Amino acid sequence: GGTTTTQSRCSPTTGYVANNTDCLDSNDHVNPGVTTEWCDGLANDCDSNWVASDENGIVTYISDTGSYSAITSWTGNATYTLSQSGTINVCAGTYHVRLTTGASPSAAIDLDIVGIGGAANVVLTQNGGGGTLLGVYNTGTNINHVVRLYDLTLQGGTGETVSAETYGGAIVVTDVDQTYATNGGQSEELVLDGCILSGNSAKYGGAISIGFPSAAPYGHVKLSNSTTISGNGGSSTLYGGGIFLYSSGYLSCDSSTIASNNATKMNNAAKGGGIYLSGSSGTYTYLTSSNCNYGSGESDNFTG
Repeated sequence: GGTTTTQSRCSPTTGYVANNTDCLDSNDHVNPGVTTEWCDGLANDCDSNWVASDENGIVTYISDTGSYSAITSWTGNATYTLSQSGTINVCAGTYHVRLTTGASPSAAIDLDIVGIGGAANVVLTQNGGGGTLLGVYNTGTNINHVVRLYDLTLQGGTGETVSAETYGGAIVVTDVDQTYATNGGQSEELVLDGCILSGNSAKYGGAISIGFPSAAPYGHVKLSNSTTISGNGGSSTLYGGGIFLYSSGYLSCDSSTIASNNATKMNNAAKGGGIYLSGSSGTYTYLTSSNCNYGSGESDNFTG
């Protein structure tokens, strides 16, 4: 309740409350009676001693209608299926989890996953379980997922195994529908905004694989707002220390950095320390770039 407009009444009056202890009238999840702390950057119980670290380790799903629900399963290398549109807020902490849109989705999702507190403080990783950290699979015709990651670090991913080969240490994006994925780059299926990808490895794409040999060879990823892909790849990565684009993949890079990644030479041939663009007869791989930093040469994105 507000303090500037008051009435003295013997019974309740519409539009008025008995006191002004609710510190945020516009949010039902913030009031003195709340017993659950959510990841939303707010003192949910209106405690004047609240600090941001009170939300450490909390993950909250917020639906498009504004309802909240707790996510408690991002531990122990669990696999969590992203099946609903809305927003997932992730507060400071290290989470051992694999996120996936699922292999056979029945409907498209439009989802934001937001690190509250900055990428340096919100980390998605694996702890000995192996595998990629995020899989966005547009495996149904006319199903076009859109997932946006803000201010997150993804590290320690080892890729998805397809026909005994590994793809996308941290992230795999695939699509069966070329219209969505590559037609002039009209629709990004994954956006990385202010994110950090480091310490990931796979044979194809130390950090990211856009498409892979299957019925879903397409995919479109956008990097923006100082996303940094650095320190990925290594001795197990042969194609694209940072990013691997399959024969019809699409990468948009805007004001981001792809540097200090590594792919190992095979038959004494370089295979893209930073980015490897695959291709075959009749197919096109797309790369658009604006204000991006690719380092200064082999010392920054090298093949050794």
